[in-house]
Amino acid sequence: MIGRYTTRAVCLGIEDIYIMISISTISSVKHPASMPLGDPQGGFFEYTVEGIPESIFACSVPVRDLDASIGFYTDILCLDLLGRTDSDAYLRRGQCRMILRVSDVTGVDTGVYFGVDSPFNTRRRLIDEGVEFVQEPVHTPFGTCTSFLDPDGNVLHAIDSGADFKI
Repeated sequence: MIGRYTTRAVCLGIEDIYIMISISTISSVKHPASMPLGDPQGGFFEYTVEGIPESIFACSVPVRDLDASIGFYTDILCLDLLGRTDSDAYLRRGQCRMILRVSDVTGVDTGVYFGVDSPFNTRRRLIDEGVEFVQEPVHTPFGTCTSFLDPDGNVLHAIDSGADFKI
């Protein structure tokens, strides 16, 4: 705010020595760069790949009936139940980690793409289990993909995990 004075700590870098001083300034004035966030020592660090996401660790899917959804994801999709609370269930198969979370809003396209060896085989297998499909297998830039519904009407996808990216 113009006209108001604030006290700020400014980090001045002089060769390898860093000095913290307190100065009174008008807050509308531009200040020199202060200590980078995340560096408790106050030093300057050149980032390369540190802290950049490497993968999606887990995804969350909204469900109304947690018990029915656990049955679908464990019995039909063969994920292992790792644990649960009253409102969440934690599942895993290989590197695929999912959280089923109780919600009033379901029936969404989750954006979840299960990597499978063959979407055609997955479709045939899940149809035999009574799963409803909303998309026949189609070719996409990431590989052949098919889409189906979970018990809450959420759209899930199965995509060829061995395919190369092609446009």
